[in-house]
Amino acid sequence: DPAQGAKCAVFKELPGLGEPWFPIINCKLKLADCKAFVRFSAKPLKGDYLLQFEPRDYEGKGAWQYVSGLFMKFEDGGLFVNGGRLVSAPIGAWTDVTVHFDLKARTWTAEARTRGGESGTKSGKLPKGFDMLTYVGFIGYGKVGSEIAVDDIEFGEEK
Repeated sequence: DPAQGAKCAVFKELPGLGEPWFPIINCKLKLADCKAFVRFSAKPLKGDYLLQFEPRDYEGKGAWQYVSGLFMKFEDGGLFVNGGRLVSAPIGAWTDVTVHFDLKARTWTAEARTRGGESGTKSGKLPKGFDMLTYVGFIGYGKVGSEIAVDDIEFGEEK
């Protein structure tokens, strides 16, 4: 039951893993001074799922150093952005997510809509040091037993 069937993957997490699995999806780009987007759909399938989405800027930061643009995660029956609940995300239901970045104005806007019709939007300023979108990734922590599907991943410069 993929969102659109184009690029669906199911990720399984098991408790007791020695290390978190990250990134499960890792896309490197170099977008600056433009408007950019990341779009995807996610569907928790079972368990106490935990999936984090994080855009980062690694440019000129040193080895393994980065600045995160925002913090988004699917957890505890919801989709949260920077600690605030955006929409509910129950097991068995697709949530469509788009994050817009204005790298000149240094802002972001996260939009989510469930297939049941609930929607939410949250905006914010990009933190100091986040000057270029160089990475988008999905991360898990290896601490809970769960499955979550991710589908229809798109990213790039907005035209």
